[in-house]
Amino acid sequence: MPNNADLHKGHRQRMRKRLQAGGGTFENFSEHEIIEMVLFCCCKRMNTNETAHRLVSRCKNSLGIVKADTDKLCGVRGINESSSAFLKLLGALPDFLSLEEALGIGLDISNFYSVCNYLQETLDDPDKGSLIVLCVFNKPNVPVKLIKQPFEGNILTLIDSIDAAETKEIATVYYDNDPFSLPQMIHNGIIDKFSAFAYEHGIAYQDHYLYDGTDLHSMAERGFVV
Repeated sequence: MPNNADLHKGHRQRMRKRLQAGGGTFENFSEHEIIEMVLFCCCKRMNTNETAHRLVSRCKNSLGIVKADTDKLCGVRGINESSSAFLKLLGALPDFLSLEEALGIGLDISNFYSVCNYLQETLDDPDKGSLIVLCVFNKPNVPVKLIKQPFEGNILTLIDSIDAAETKEIATVYYDNDPFSLPQMIHNGIIDKFSAFAYEHGIAYQDHYLYDGTDLHSMAERGFVV
């Protein structure tokens, strides 16, 4: 009779070929088989099938596995701190990738159309009368940060929430169903305060926009932001 070593010889290669034959999707794989293949990446020279079964048994499902804490994962035979860190990284990736998309990596805040598309995709149901600040950081590949508060709030408090040392560019947006109903002097007040803040810290103040949920209106084009 073949021993265990013979049974598992070439098993990983067979699993990979099975994945390729299925077009690179896991549609015909059971949950523990998917976890097993994930473990190929962080568990060398061991029977990951048995470890995958133990993980599913302890954590209920794949989501429970990647969201489990380190102690719980390391309590499973076959999992150590290194492999548990890998599993936790997988659990964090969807949130990180969604954050990148939602917060607009690559967003040009000086570009009228880029900002308008970004706001339409990002602000599901913005509060009328909100003041929004878009911050672009000095570090490459760092998402744009969106800060939002009701306009009735203190503008200086909003400015204080900006990390000036890490910020390269800012743009402000006032959201209202009818943005031109707000007296222009109030918009000028916003512009003055943010212009002074940007000048003090060497930050480029790109624009102040009026946004009604569909259209965007640039104050830089009208000469209010220099």
